[in-house]
Amino acid sequence: QAFSEESGGTFSFAIVDPEAEGGVVAQQLHAEYGFQPMRASLFDLGTFWFYLVLSDGNQLVEVPLPQSLAGDELKRSLMAGLKRFDNSFTRNIALHTPVTAPPMPQYGMASQGPQFNGLRSVLSQEHVITETDLEEGRVPAEADLLLVVAPENLEERQLFGIDQFLMRGGTVVLATSPFSADLSQQLLVTKHNSGLGDWLDHHGINLSEMMVLDSRNSPFPVPVERDVGGFIIRETHMVDYPYFVDVRSDGMNGENAVLTGLNQIIMNWSSPLYVDAEKNGSRQVIHLLESSPESWLSAATDVQPDFERYGNLGFPLGEEQQQHLLGVVIEGRFSSYFADRPSPLADQEREALEDPAAEESDSVNERVVFRQIDRSPDSARLVVFASNSFLTDTALTIGTSINQTEYLEPLQLIANTVDFALEEQGLLDIRGRSHFSRPLAPLSKDMQLFWEYLNYGLALTGLLLVWIINRFWRGRSARKRLALLQSVEGRIG
Repeated sequence: QAFSEESGGTFSFAIVDPEAEGGVVAQQLHAEYGFQPMRASLFDLGTFWFYLVLSDGNQLVEVPLPQSLAGDELKRSLMAGLKRFDNSFTRNIALHTPVTAPPMPQYGMASQGPQFNGLRSVLSQEHVITETDLEEGRVPAEADLLLVVAPENLEERQLFGIDQFLMRGGTVVLATSPFSADLSQQLLVTKHNSGLGDWLDHHGINLSEMMVLDSRNSPFPVPVERDVGGFIIRETHMVDYPYFVDVRSDGMNGENAVLTGLNQIIMNWSSPLYVDAEKNGSRQVIHLLESSPESWLSAATDVQPDFERYGNLGFPLGEEQQQHLLGVVIEGRFSSYFADRPSPLADQEREALEDPAAEESDSVNERVVFRQIDRSPDSARLVVFASNSFLTDTALTIGTSINQTEYLEPLQLIANTVDFALEEQGLLDIRGRSHFSRPLAPLSKDMQLFWEYLNYGLALTGLLLVWIINRFWRGRSARKRLALLQSVEGRIG
């Protein structure tokens, strides 16, 4: 009522009983929005409806209700929902990254684990970043988009938070892979459990437990050992590295706004994505990034090149070479992974009830409300990039050292994805006109030799031409001097 009075007639509300008239509205809510009755307690047999939906006639936003209705929490949730109808407000990005050990400079130890400071810096220039660990099973109410980078061992409660954010019609952006790289002491790649495997499979996306290698790749500083007179010397060489897949314009969907202003992305230690056509039949599937047709797969975690056994490539060439999907957008109506499963938040109240220290006088407002959405609206989006490493500060630093200029393409890709999801076309157009490095197209070995020998040939031709011109001018000068001497001698004689 207060909102309605303050709006001057632009805001109105209505309370609807879904169970009225034989539950026609309840059936409609479940069919169109996936809403279902809630319970106030794990052991409460009674159910009730308690949802809040905002609509301007075109766009529909489901407002996440807070845990407590006391104070201004409900007002803040409602305001967060209203802001999504106005592009003039700064958007909020919920960011989940793996927990890393803090630095201990007193012992000369830096932070352990992957760092994403560059990503935070770029996104915070235009958006508000809210860090979330998803431990409570929900995404912050003010979030307009959820970005999950390199997740590790996600629990059911965290999955539930991701799932329900997608069911509310939000956009979930994932950067994940079954492999993780560690460059702290030596080059080491290990199997990585994100906890997303079954959830992604439910939505028709499979991440193969293999890595993509590509003949079209980016160099990488690799330690190489060689024997010199019985002594082993370790040197760092800049070598072609097939695990650094160099995606160029022919592997990008140039018609999609996510790739505006980009002509290169290096996907480090990435895995192939497979989209189930049957499960995604009613949704729109957009392929964003693909490797070159000269790429192949390997399940080996030994990623140190062996040039003695495999020549200049450093790795065995795969028998089957083809393009592999590395980035995808899926848009449409999704069904919840927890639709036919008990809510993981039920354990929260069970633990509280079993806690002998819990007070019996807890108010109803402080109880856990078991609300679950089984189906998303058509506006829901799921974006997946198949790499844990391409957004890390280490990968950006390596790219900068290789290109001899600031390597920002992966960060621009994520910034474009955010603007695309939040329909910020103006920002996409501006960023697309920005000046970034323009790397040359990669060359095959034969083409490299051709241009190398051509340079040698042109240099030798130039030297020969200089020698011929020099001989010509020296001969001409000699003839002039001879003619002058003969003229002088004739006059004297």
